[in-house]
Amino acid sequence: MITGEVIKNALNLISSSAANYEYFFNSLKKPDWIEPLWKEGRFRGPPAVRREKGYISFPAWPESQYLARMAGKVPSLVQEVILGIPQTDNVRVHQDYVEAALEMPAEIAIYIAEAEANWIREQATLYTLYPEKAGELISYLARRGATS
Repeated sequence: MITGEVIKNALNLISSSAANYEYFFNSLKKPDWIEPLWKEGRFRGPPAVRREKGYISFPAWPESQYLARMAGKVPSLVQEVILGIPQTDNVRVHQDYVEAALEMPAEIAIYIAEAEANWIREQATLYTLYPEKAGELISYLARRGATS
C-alpha cells in the first residue's frame, strides 16, 4: 500500500537529484503510483522545448514515459491523467502520449488521438519519430473502427 508517508519520502528523494528523479520513474513497474502522484501534483509540469544558440531539443519526461508503460494496465486512468496534463510544445512528451494510446483499447485511445490532432494543427513542424507514431495511432484506430 502506498501511504502518504511513502509518497512524501519518495517525493523528497526524487527532488534531491535528477538521477533519483529519473531512476524513480524509470523503475516503476506497476500503476499503483499514478493516482497518489497525480494527487501530489506530479504529471502537471511537462518540460517545454529548449531553444538555445540556434539549437532545439526535446527533453524526455520520465512521468510521461511511465504513463506510456502503464497504459495497457490501466488505460482509463492513464487517459484521464494525460488529458489533464497542461499543454506542452515538447513533441517528445506528445510522442509518449501517442505511445500510451497505442496500448489502450481504441474506444479509450480515441480521446488522446483527438487531443493530439488538435495539438498537431497548431504545430508548424513535427520532429523526431512523432509523425510515424501518430500514423501508427491513426492506423490502429481505423482498423478498430474507432470514431468520435
